[in-house]
Parts: sequence; C-alpha cells; structure tokens
Amino acid sequence: MCLKRKFLKYIIFSLVILCSIAPHKTYASNICLSYTSRYNELNGFPKNLLSAIASVESGKNFSSTQNFKTPWPWTINTNGKGYFFKTRSAAIRKVKYLLKQGIRNIDVGCMQVNLFYHPNAFRNLKEAFNPNTNIEYAARFLKKLHKNKGNWNDAIGSYHSGQKERKEKYLRKVNNTLKLIEISL
Repeated sequence: MCLKRKFLKYIIFSLVILCSIAPHKTYASNICLSYTSRYNELNGFPKNLLSAIASVESGKNFSSTQNFKTPWPWTINTNGKGYFFKTRSAAIRKVKYLLKQGIRNIDVGCMQVNLFYHPNAFRNLKEAFNPNTNIEYAARFLKKLHKNKGNWNDAIGSYHSGQKERKEKYLRKVNNTLKLIEISL
C-alpha cells in the first residue's frame, strides 16, 4: 500500500511538471525528474531531494506559472556560465569544443556532474549526458557524502562545494526549492 501511495505521488508530481511546461519540451525536461524520483526512492533519500538538487543545478523556467525551475538534461556550466541545448548531440559538441580549448572545469547534465572533479564518472560524453547515468552517479556521490559527513545538510552543501560560504548558500537554494516542490504537489 505504501508503494502505491509513493507511485501515485510520483505520478501527480510528474503531471504537475508536464502541465507547467511547453509541450515540445515535455520529454526532455520530464526525463530528469523521472530519474531523480527513481534514484531518490532507491537510495532512501529525503523526499524530493534529488529533484531539488537537479532543479538548482540545471533548472530552467519553461513557464511563468512554474514554482520552481525544471531540470534540463542537456545543460553545461563552465566558468559560471550556463548553456541550455535543445539536444544531447548539441551539448556534446559544445563540451568537445570547450575541451579542445583547454577548458576542463565543466558541469554536465541534469545533476551538473563536474568532468574535472569527477573524471572517471562516465566512460564518455554520451554517457555523461544520459539522464539515467548522470543521475545514478550523482546519487552514488551524494550517498557517499552523506555517509562521510553524517548528515544531510553537510552532504548537500558538499555536493556543490567544499567552501563554507558556497556550501551554505547552495544548501539554502536546495531547501527553498524543496519547499517550492512541496507547494507544487
């Protein structure tokens, strides 16, 4: 019975997202949330935690009626500048270009996994931009942080940075996004 209730909440959450974005963007934006919900559940994380992190990391507003940003799978961030691409192949082309330019500090995908700090996270860029493998890796990393730090606040902050000020600011963003997700359900 509990599993049915969780599945129903997942369906409702997905429908809220689907109804708040443009139809042609439905699949790409919903895919991040589908996998964050899946890995959140599999790992026993606090409710909607991975969805909130993905929203902070790769979120994009598709509608003025949205309460929170929808994670986008083909997102890159480098040097503080975010890029949102229509397709995975376009995102991969941009990363290849950046790498040829000598830029290595690049965040990719739904969970914005950093290719410099996590060089062995993915076998290739196609895998890095696959929402399933991107979120699966991020979930393993977050689980490891939680085990090492002993609490969720430190684990969430450390997901983003090792610097105290940046960790605290990031934790506030994630917690605010969690509240907005709750309001949307």
